[in-house]
Amino acid sequence: MADHTLTQSEPVALAGTIQGALSALIALALVFGWVDWDQDQIAAILAAYTAVVAVLTTAARSKVTPTATL
Repeated sequence: MADHTLTQSEPVALAGTIQGALSALIALALVFGWVDWDQDQIAAILAAYTAVVAVLTTAARSKVTPTATL
């Protein structure tokens, strides 16, 4: 049996964890006033976040091997 790292054996869980952490960080920054962003800046940050989610999802899906065929 080969020695696998967490990223090789559970890429979807890792991607989900990173997405959750980014969401929480953005929410906390906005709620507690750690940042002073206007509406356009918030929209840009959320667009960049969406792009990061898309890249992480694509990377995670490329590492998942189906166990059964239909």
